[in-house]
Amino acid sequence: MPMSRPDTILDVVNVIKQKQPQSILEVGCGDGFYGMLFRRYLDGDVTDGRGLHKKINWRHHIDGIEIYELYRNPAHDYFYNKILWGVDAVKYFEFDPAPRKYDCIFMGDILEHLDKPIGMKMVKNAHRHLNDKGFLIIVTPLKKMQWHKSPNENPYEAHKSMWDEYDFDHMEDYKSVTLGMKVKLFVVLERK
Repeated sequence: MPMSRPDTILDVVNVIKQKQPQSILEVGCGDGFYGMLFRRYLDGDVTDGRGLHKKINWRHHIDGIEIYELYRNPAHDYFYNKILWGVDAVKYFEFDPAPRKYDCIFMGDILEHLDKPIGMKMVKNAHRHLNDKGFLIIVTPLKKMQWHKSPNENPYEAHKSMWDEYDFDHMEDYKSVTLGMKVKLFVVLERK
């Protein structure tokens, strides 16, 4: 399974720790790495007796969407409340939200796997699935990143588009805050 570069892990964790969302939807949860980080930093405080091993004490809801079912592993069953397997996130966001809306939607290394117009539509539609003060975290390679074909026989891993901070500047439903542009673009879109 391809792994995301570590350049923005700390940035993502810092935003999660600062904003303390009560609910997160991770789009493209892959091997469950970010779900484990979210759970650790939101519900893993051993100083107050709440540890990761005590699910009954978890106070945060973490769901995921993953189109490639062969990525499923025990971490998903442990760290996430629910994962929608085999679900196309673009289609998921086209529909009105289910009863649950989220404080945070995380799209880490997802948009580059979509044609740009389709990715832009998904980002625009995602706002309907956020709570009133919700936010969207996007991490994606910068334009200078090398394109690659689909590894490991996963047809969804091929890079199809490249993004930069200007792609998010004029989105009517969000206020854009670009937090990093080293190797990866790191953007937080806050719901207006």
